[in-house]
Amino acid sequence: PPVADLHLYYLLARRDLVWVHISFSFLDAMLKRACGEYVRGDGTVIKPFDGQSYDRLGQRRIRKYKIRDRCSSIETLLFLLTDVVASSDADFQAAIAQLRGYLTRTFPGQDPFSSIGNWRNQTLHGEENHSIVAGVILTLSILIAAYSVREDYERWRDLIMRGLSSWNDPTPIRKYEAQFYPMP
Repeated sequence: PPVADLHLYYLLARRDLVWVHISFSFLDAMLKRACGEYVRGDGTVIKPFDGQSYDRLGQRRIRKYKIRDRCSSIETLLFLLTDVVASSDADFQAAIAQLRGYLTRTFPGQDPFSSIGNWRNQTLHGEENHSIVAGVILTLSILIAAYSVREDYERWRDLIMRGLSSWNDPTPIRKYEAQFYPMP
């Protein structure tokens, strides 16, 4: 068989791992967007905060992040979002509590945010792949994305609906199709 078919077969055989990597990237982006008052997209701290996490023994750790420090810990950003940024949003807190409760029942013995941080590290280093991880991470990412646009929801909705309405007219798509997919 052609080499391309072998690569495609390998990709399809590992689709769960691909999906997990994409989900974690999405979660990272959504967390940094939601916590934009404290961190930039590259993880650079722009406003000091106390970052919470747990060590391997389950002991709570606090790190004081200063301006120009780097924060790349999903666990720390999850705590920052829930404990500081969105602490007064009752709907968001209820949704997060429900997800955390599910994770605690499914993966007992560790704080759910610590579990997520560990999953990320294990997955990125090829140590472990949980089949349920991608779904959990994607759900959490969508929840954070919805929280991030809650104040501009109507504006975003109108923008998306206008974009979707153009799908009824195939002319604009054909106009750009040749730029991306030139015909031989």
